[in-house]
Amino acid sequence: MAVGLSKPGEKKRAVRKSLRQPGWITLEGGFAARPCVVRDLSSSGAKLTIDDPNTLPAKLRLAFS
Repeated sequence: MAVGLSKPGEKKRAVRKSLRQPGWITLEGGFAARPCVVRDLSSSGAKLTIDDPNTLPAKLRLAFS
């Protein structure tokens, strides 16, 4: 399932760059990491594909592999 991440209150969409690159989502505190695919990226956010988007917290960190 694809999940879009962007800055709160952001109305105008920034230009997105298509990537389809593997990445990692690290949760607050950095104790857990989950694989994802970064579908596209912009200065204001990213679109990710992950197995279970329901388990994501409000804040996370994205790292590229």
